[in-house]
Amino acid sequence: MESFLTPERYEGLHFSLNNRTDFITIVLEDLYDPLNANAVIRTMDGMGIQNLHLIESRNQFETNSKTARGALKWIDLHRYDSKLDCVRHLKSKGYKLVTTSPHATKNISEIEINKPIALVFGNERDGVSKELTDLSDEFVKIPMYGFVESFNISVSVAMSLQNLRIKLENSSLSFHLSESEKKELYEKWLMKSVHHADKLVKKWMDLNSSSVDK
Repeated sequence: MESFLTPERYEGLHFSLNNRTDFITIVLEDLYDPLNANAVIRTMDGMGIQNLHLIESRNQFETNSKTARGALKWIDLHRYDSKLDCVRHLKSKGYKLVTTSPHATKNISEIEINKPIALVFGNERDGVSKELTDLSDEFVKIPMYGFVESFNISVSVAMSLQNLRIKLENSSLSFHLSESEKKELYEKWLMKSVHHADKLVKKWMDLNSSSVDK
């Protein structure tokens, strides 16, 4: 399948793979505006964050290709009807849940990155629900210096990820994907990078099957 890639796409895939991380992940709870959710996806791809966890107990996430501008196919989405299911899954993977709130006393820059972090963002109207707040391990705010109480959700995610990504880059942590994770992701990306990849794979399998039969 690699033979169908241009040199530029091949280099781009490997550059992104080598800079991908699952040490930080994002949780979005019942966002109303699909434009916001898709803008978050674009930001996550730009920051090298691979997994997005979507809680859809009230509002269904809708993709918007114009807003995400192709980033959607590079990010893995995990959907949950239940807040508790999402939290259980993340904590079983060793994440600490860090909820963003304008009322927190600790700034985003003060987060310790001694273990994987799941950043939780609530919807545009109500913020993070009490149920999810009660299940969180830590609370942080993004410093503000004007009259408004909070930033747009996509802006908040971008500022938070920028802060944490710099912390990771300046740390001695092994935060990149493992070789096996990169191999698995690369195979998925290859299928999304080559036109009619599924048909090409089927044709290759049929040819090999025919040669074996002979």
